[in-house]
Amino acid sequence: MFKQIVFVEAETNEEGELTRVIAHQADCHEADDPVAQGCYEEAPCPCDGIYQNAYEATSHFNRNLDPGWDKWVTVEFATCTDWETPALVKYRSRECQFCHLVSTFNIPVEAEAALKNAAPIHEVFPTMETTEREHISQGIHPSCWEENLGMFIGDMTNHK
Repeated sequence: MFKQIVFVEAETNEEGELTRVIAHQADCHEADDPVAQGCYEEAPCPCDGIYQNAYEATSHFNRNLDPGWDKWVTVEFATCTDWETPALVKYRSRECQFCHLVSTFNIPVEAEAALKNAAPIHEVFPTMETTEREHISQGIHPSCWEENLGMFIGDMTNHK
């Protein structure tokens, strides 16, 4: 079920780095203190949006943090959402065939199990963009894809 989510109540560590946020449904009376840090200090936070599940909201928030940010921010879901904070595990991709780097992702435990059982990536992450799914399943970075294959194959953003 899709929900309109806003990210509020930011917590930071001693260095002022964002470490945790709480997500609420947009119509919740406690959702009036939007997160600015990590969201380019725009109001409203560009990470706010309509999401299908807790993992989608969590990963979208983390992908849209400051580009230099290399830590995963915990997103907890308030009771108004009736979503559970997803249990995540570190998942290592294959080596990128172009730059030879390996990426690490935080994915739900259930998704890791499905991938280990050879479930098709588009079934495990049906709402994720194709380039991101390829990055997880094949290790090919979106920028490596575009640089090396984009001129031959074209834009893979919305293909299954």
